[in-house]
Formats: sequence, C-alpha cells, structure tokens
Amino acid sequence: MIVREISEDNINKSNKKKGIKALTPYLFLLPHLIFFAVFVVYPFFYGIYISFTEFNLMGEPSFCFLNNYTEIFTFGSKFSKDFFSGLLHTFIYTMTAVPLVVFVPLILAVLLYAIKNVKIRNFFQSILYSTSILSVSTVVLIFTWLLDRDNGLFNNLFNVDINFKGNEVLTWVAIISLTLWSGVGGNMIIFLSSISSIPKSQYEAASLDGANVFNRFFRLTLPSLRFPLTYSLITGVIGGFNVFGQPFLFGGKVGSYETVMMRVYEYAFGTSPMAGMASAMSVLLGIIILFVSIVQFRLMREK
Repeated sequence: MIVREISEDNINKSNKKKGIKALTPYLFLLPHLIFFAVFVVYPFFYGIYISFTEFNLMGEPSFCFLNNYTEIFTFGSKFSKDFFSGLLHTFIYTMTAVPLVVFVPLILAVLLYAIKNVKIRNFFQSILYSTSILSVSTVVLIFTWLLDRDNGLFNNLFNVDINFKGNEVLTWVAIISLTLWSGVGGNMIIFLSSISSIPKSQYEAASLDGANVFNRFFRLTLPSLRFPLTYSLITGVIGGFNVFGQPFLFGGKVGSYETVMMRVYEYAFGTSPMAGMASAMSVLLGIIILFVSIVQFRLMREK
C-alpha cells in the first residue's frame, strides 16, 4: 500500500514536471503575444470599426455604416479625388521603387559572390548593408543636405543649379533614389546568402557543359532564388503601398507625390480630424494590398 502511494506521488510529480515543461515555451512567447494583441490585433479590428463611424478623435464615435466608403466611391467628391489621386501616386512609387530595390540588390549579390577574397567581400558587404540600419528620417536628412539647391554637395560638386524640390519629376527621382540607397542592403544579404547555399559543383558542371556567365545566371542562379525573390517582391509591394516617410519628409504635403498614407495622415491628424474617413481609406488600401499580394504570389509560384 505504501509502495503504491509512493509510486502514485512520483507519477503525479512527473506529470507536473511534464506539464511545466510543456508550458515553458508558451511562457516565453507570452510577452510577444501580449504585445502583438495590444498593438496589432486590437488596433486592426478597432480601425475597421472606426471606418464605419464619424469620429474626430475627441468625442464618441458616431456610427454611420457605409457613408465613408460611399463618399470615397462617389465620383467627383473631394474624398474620392484625394483617395484615388493618392492611390495613383502610390502605384507610381511602388512600380518604380520596388523593381529597383529587388533587382539592384540581386546584381550586387551576384557581383559580391564573384569576389573570391572573403575579406574584401565582407568589406563591401558591410558598406552596402550599413545604409539599411538608418531610419527613414536620417536618410531623408542626408539626401536633403546632398540635394539642397544652395548648399548641397551635388550642385556644388558638379557646379550646377538644380532645384530637386522645385520640380515634381526631380522630387520623384530623389525620393526613389533615397529609397534605393537605404533599402539595397537588406535584400542584398538575403540574395547573397541564398546564392552561397547553391552547391559549387553545380556551377562547375555548368561550366564544363559550356555554359557562359549569363547562362549560369538565368538557368542556375535565378531559379534557385525563386523563394527569396518572391519574399522580396511581396514585402516590397506591401512596403511600397504603405510608403509615407520618404515623400512626406522630402517632398512635403503638396504635390504629385502625395500617397494614400499621406492622405490618411492628413484626415486623421489634420486641423479637422476625420478619423472615420482615414480608417476607411486605410481599410481599402489594406484590401488592395492583400489582393495584389495574392495575385503576385500566385504568378510567382506558377513561374
């Protein structure tokens, strides 16, 4: 009888230990889950709710059902013009910046991989990646100084008089350039890591078969990068449609570079806040991003 009680106690203790061990991973995840729920999940659903209301950030939200969405899709209304003009500018930015931020790092990764000296490769890799750790505001300040009409390095170095902020095309060029300069490092590291994982024996076999540099790139390197390319393109498109800091800080509030997120910011935190309308625009932008990402993923997977 005593032996049975001791064995049962041992079994209970072992079960408790197993239970504690099973809960341990979840305890480590708990802080992240709480942070995710408070700062991501709750704002996500609250934003959707606010999009069906009239809300000026001060009083209580007043439910108006689909009025905000109806205003956006009413042809000729101010809200419709603001949203769709912002969407057009966002689309121009995304279609210009994303291919550059994906394919320029790809070329740099291939060139770095071709460097046989590891120390030299690591040196250039560190320099190219260093721009990725800078914040958007820091990058914009650097380019503002470089491209300033009176005291900028570019105009003084080349002895020219170019007003990058006085011409909308040049402003777009500057915004795309600073985006590329700051975003080239992250994708380059991803591509370089993927290229390094390709067995060298495959390149050697391709060389013996008479494949030149271009054949090896398009028939061996590029197919091996289909997953990193898919990831970079999808995340790039999502980031492109959510662009705010670069055009807002460099271009200002008025011009052909006003994106959807800039319109959302103006409606949400302007002199006459309309948080309901801003939320409705954000929801529509999220739906567009989701649709584009799904289509993009399916096309990339098929190819």
